[in-house]
Amino acid sequence: MKRVTDSKPKEHSPRIRSAQRWAVRLLVPVAAMVLAAVGVPANSHKADAAIGGLIVHGTDFAFTVSDPSVTPGPVHIQFLNDSKDYVHELFVFPTDQPELAGRNAGDAIDEGALIGVAGAVEDIDPGHSIAFDVVLQPGTYTLACFIKSAIGGKDIIHYDLGMKATLLVSTTPPVVAPPAPAPQPVVVKAPNTGSGPMNGNDLNTTAALLVLAGAAAAAAGVSVRRVRHDS
Repeated sequence: MKRVTDSKPKEHSPRIRSAQRWAVRLLVPVAAMVLAAVGVPANSHKADAAIGGLIVHGTDFAFTVSDPSVTPGPVHIQFLNDSKDYVHELFVFPTDQPELAGRNAGDAIDEGALIGVAGAVEDIDPGHSIAFDVVLQPGTYTLACFIKSAIGGKDIIHYDLGMKATLLVSTTPPVVAPPAPAPQPVVVKAPNTGSGPMNGNDLNTTAALLVLAGAAAAAAGVSVRRVRHDS
């Protein structure tokens, strides 16, 4: 025999619904306080970094990367266009590229000729952000923006203005050289000229000379007395 269940949602009393609303009102600020306490602001662009993502900020005209190196495999990238005036984009590809080798600033770039592009987001408006996923193999990658803008009356590619960065993909973190030790001061001992205080060695030498001089004087006095007595 089938059990028949009532699929109609149950209605709660006004008192229960009021209690639920108060609970929500209390939980929202409490959750915000917990996020702030652990250093993850609510509605933050940096939230992806806490789960292993890579944050890339684009400005006029440079990239700032949250980490200079990542491990091989899937990488979640969040790109933020921090510019107030220019559209930017982000291409991720292996650094060794025949299309870019030996080119002069201002030469056209065929983005379709780039080899092994891991991922790209194009035409991101100022103040906007977008996230995407890539799979990276061990090696060195370049982050680049190939947007062309009219700047100072000329059409200039952002890449030629320095809007590029290097990303290392390796299982071994980069070795950071320890800071060089501070140079130790060199102490030069000035010779004793007699004008300054004597050290211990000088005092011992002087005392020995005085003893010898006294002994010599005493011996000379005895010899004089003997000569006078004999005469």
